Amino acid sequence: MRLDILDLLREEMAQWLDEAQDESKRECLENVLGHISAIELDFRQRLSTAREKAGT
Repeated sequence: MRLDILDLLREEMAQWLDEAQDESKRECLENVLGHISAIELDFRQRLSTAREKAGT
């Protein structure tokens, strides 16, 4: 569920980035997309670790 939300948010921000006409807006949206990706990576790592612990 959380990954779905992050995926939807990333898609929305990517669309906004494509539509951004101002360089400062593009930079801001690129930063937001980078942050979303970092959150998703951290969540995936935590999920993987939890699954490994549950399996042992």
